Amino acid sequence: MNIIDNILQINNEFTSKIKINSLKKSKYPQKKLAIISCMDTRLIDFLEPALGIHRGDAKIIKTAGNIITNDFNDIIRSLLICIYQINIKDIIVIGHYDCG
Repeated sequence: MNIIDNILQINNEFTSKIKINSLKKSKYPQKKLAIISCMDTRLIDFLEPALGIHRGDAKIIKTAGNIITNDFNDIIRSLLICIYQINIKDIIVIGHYDCG
């Protein structure tokens, strides 16, 4: 079985066991927080518990090396939406050592 087939099978099992309504959260983060972080795979299931945040608490924007390279790239546009449409009040940039 290839990786895509495996993911689809796991997703099907996951969605058959849950009630979709129980997963609903607002698109507006409860903590009015945006986080810019690295897209390093080692941060999956690590960043949120380390910050004490949960699903629905913050907008997390991941990019290579948590770097903003120019004035109107995707990160800046995402932050503008966070500030002006989603009422984000705080922005945190989180980096780490030995970035891969």
